[in-house]
Amino acid sequence: MKIIQEYVSLSEQQPFLLSIFENDEVDLSYPFHHHKYAYELTLTLGVAGTRMVGDSTEQFTGADLVLMAPGLPHCWQDHGIKSTNNQKVLVIQFSDLLIPESMRRFDFYNQITSALQNAQYGLELLGKAKVEAQALLANFSLQSSLNNYLDLLKILNLFGNRKAIRKLCSEGYSQP
Repeated sequence: MKIIQEYVSLSEQQPFLLSIFENDEVDLSYPFHHHKYAYELTLTLGVAGTRMVGDSTEQFTGADLVLMAPGLPHCWQDHGIKSTNNQKVLVIQFSDLLIPESMRRFDFYNQITSALQNAQYGLELLGKAKVEAQALLANFSLQSSLNNYLDLLKILNLFGNRKAIRKLCSEGYSQP
C-alpha cells in the first residue's frame, strides 16, 4: 500500500492545529498517510469503519481516541457508509515545539514524555481516561488559545498512564 506524506504547517508561532469536522463535513476517505514532523490526536464520534495505524487494522465505532507520533502511517475509513447519528471528527496536529525539550526534564512532565515516546506505536485511550479526554476536547475552540494548549497537555498526560492506553502497533513494528 502506498503511503502519502501530508505536509502540516506548524511553526514556533503555531505549534498545534485544530480541525473539527461535523456531520456532512465528515469524510473518512483520506488515504493511508503520515506527517513527517507532526504528532496527531484524532477523536471520532458517531462514526464507524476501519482504523489503520502502522501494522494495526481494526474496526472502530462510537468514540475512538488515538495519539500517533510523527512518521506513523494511519487512516480512518468509513467505506462510504454514513450514519444517521451526529458525526464529529476532531483532529489536533502538533509538533515537538509544543513541549520544549527543556520542559521535559521536570517530573510533572513524565507522563507526557512517556505518551510522546509510546505514540510511535499509536495509542488508543481507554475507559475513564477517554471519557475525561472527551470532556476536555468538547471545550476546544478553533481559535488558538492558552486553554486549548493547557487542555491538550492534560490529554497528553492521560495518554501517559499505562493502565489507560493500548498500543495499536506490534512491538516489532518499525516505520517505513
